[in-house]
Amino acid sequence: MESVFSAHAWSRQPNGLWVFWSERDDAAQLQNHFSFTADVVTKRMAIKERVKIALQRVEKLSCNYLIQFWASIVIDGQTFLTTSDQPFGLSRLDDRLCSYRQKCLSCAIPVELKNGTQCENDLGPPGRVFKHRLPELCTDVKNYSQQEFPLRDDAAAWGIQWCYTVPVFDSSRDTFVGVLELVTSHQTNDWMFQNSVLLIFKMLQVVDLKSPEPYCPINWKVLDDQICTLARLYKSIEMVCQKHQFPFAQIWVSVADSREKLSLLDNDTLQSMITKT
Repeated sequence: MESVFSAHAWSRQPNGLWVFWSERDDAAQLQNHFSFTADVVTKRMAIKERVKIALQRVEKLSCNYLIQFWASIVIDGQTFLTTSDQPFGLSRLDDRLCSYRQKCLSCAIPVELKNGTQCENDLGPPGRVFKHRLPELCTDVKNYSQQEFPLRDDAAAWGIQWCYTVPVFDSSRDTFVGVLELVTSHQTNDWMFQNSVLLIFKMLQVVDLKSPEPYCPINWKVLDDQICTLARLYKSIEMVCQKHQFPFAQIWVSVADSREKLSLLDNDTLQSMITKT
């Protein structure tokens, strides 16, 4: 685990992520080794700083998450995707997620050859998202083939479950800037994962970054105070069932489409909807 965190500064807000970033002078290093112009280096550093700030603002994630940013570099005219020297966050200091992070650090994914030809093989989720600029979700990494996800066996051995990879754009210029990968080693469900993704995307917007509308497997978005409302509803329905000895009760909600927030009922309406079976 030490090598994952070596040469990194870190911070953590209460209930937030452990966020790590490189202490090295990346601008000088990139300019010397990868032939970037000064303007491109400045933009790259600005993006890294904004991703770091976004991760520092994320809090109250319910599962074990690794969130890492992938950016492109050019070596001898060929473009690679790498997460080395890029900010990353952990909801908990989990050995399995740290092992996966360490493995990713050794990967430089070839995405474009010198002649501009797009690479097709062994891209993995980050490479495909970089190529197509579209999100990719897998709820069990073991469902990938080895060619689809070269790190599949290692990820499965470390208990990685969900893998969600998304393109990131600069909102002010509407330009593609990199790839954000979210993986979890915790058994989760659609609702918990969706809520976590929304929290992360919300923080990206704070720093003027954006990604396509997140995958919504149940067509619901439950945000902020609505989460508290839902918890109160469950508590209320439990109390009513105990008081009146009802064996069953259920809540009905209306959902217009995937872009609408979940419409929750107040307690008075809830009690009027409880039916005895």
